Amino acid sequence: MRSRAWLLTAALALPAIAQVGSAPPAADAATSRIFARASQMGVPIEGEFRRIQAELDFDPASPATGSARVQLDVASFDLGDEELNRELRRPEWFDAAQHPVATFVSSGITALAPGRLEVAGLLTIKGRTLAVVVPVQHSSDGQRQVLEGSLPIRRLQFDVGSGAWTDTAVVADEVEIRFRLVTAQS
Repeated sequence: MRSRAWLLTAALALPAIAQVGSAPPAADAATSRIFARASQMGVPIEGEFRRIQAELDFDPASPATGSARVQLDVASFDLGDEELNRELRRPEWFDAAQHPVATFVSSGITALAPGRLEVAGLLTIKGRTLAVVVPVQHSSDGQRQVLEGSLPIRRLQFDVGSGAWTDTAVVADEVEIRFRLVTAQS
C-alpha cells in the first residue's frame, strides 16, 4: 500500500517536473520557412525545406539568455521539380540516406541594436560542422516572436555537390540560406 502511495504521488508530480526541464517552445510550422538560393549556369534557383523543426527560446528583453535549435529534413528540399528533388537526395548532393538532417545549434545571441541580433552557432550539413554567425532581424507579432535573416555559405565546405559537381562554373559554390522563424502561440 505504501509503495502505491509513492507511485501515485510520483505520477501526479511528473507533469510539473517535466515542465521545469521541458524543451524550448517550438516554432510555428505553418508560418516558419527556410529557403536556399544558388545559381546554376548563372541562373538563380531557389528551393524550400518543407519539413523543419525549430526550438526557439527567445525573450526580447534578455536576448543573451536565448537559444535556438533548427533541424531540416534534407529530403524535404523542394525545387519544384520531383526529378531535381530526387537528384539532390543522392550521395553527391545532400546524401539524404546517410545524413537525413541538417542542423543549426546556437551557442550565443548578441543584441546589436533594437531589432538586430547576431546568433553564433554550429551549422552541420552532410556530417560537416562549421561555426557560423547569423545576422538576424527580430520583430514581434503580438506575443509571437519573428526571427528573419539570411546566411551565405559555400556548399563545397559541406561536400554538397561532390565529384563532377565540384565545378562551380555549372553550380555556384555560394548558397544563401534565408529563413523566417515564428514562435508558436503560447
